This record gives sequence, C-alpha cells and structure tokens, in this order.
Amino acid sequence: MVLAEAGADVAICDLVADSGELAAVAEEIKKMSDKSPADVLKEAVGLEIHSTSDAYTKGYLTAEINCCVSYHCSVCGKVITIDTKKEKEAVAQYMKDYGWCHGDCLKK
Repeated sequence: MVLAEAGADVAICDLVADSGELAAVAEEIKKMSDKSPADVLKEAVGLEIHSTSDAYTKGYLTAEINCCVSYHCSVCGKVITIDTKKEKEAVAQYMKDYGWCHGDCLKK
C-alpha cells in the first residue's frame, strides 16, 4: 500500500515482498520523483548517493592528471594531448635523440 498525494513530501509505504506490492511501490516512486526507488530508499536510511556520471567524471579527471601527456602549442598556447601512435613515436624518438633518461641512470 502506498499513501501519497501529488506534490506531497512524504510517501508512507507498507511493503510485503511476496504480495507483489514492491513493484507497485517502485512504480509509484517513479511517478513521484526523478530518482530511482533505490536512491529514495538509500536517502531514507541516510546513505550517501553518488551518480555514475559523477564517478566517471572523477575517474576520468584523475586519469587525465596522472596519465595524460600534453604540452602547450607554441603558436596559440592551447593544450595539445599526445594520444596517437604517431605522436607517441615522435616523442619517444625526441627523447632518444636528446638523451632523456631516468634520473638514476644519469648517476651511472
């Protein structure tokens, strides 16, 4: 049984899992909110909710900071990201040509 009115802030639910009422409650929640029934229940018990979009963005930005190789264009100053095979090969060749190496290797 779900007791709620359109625009109400509170919905009262009495769930009996094997009676099929759970599916009806889920449908009522979908009608009343833009949140999923799981998110509504998580909020009700005080759990923090993170969207997958936020998690993806955070992971992408972390990877970009830790793994991305980029430099600024000498003409316009905009960032150029090294991401194609040809660019990576050019960087590797540049580093060989100019003697770039590990800091520890310089001590040898």
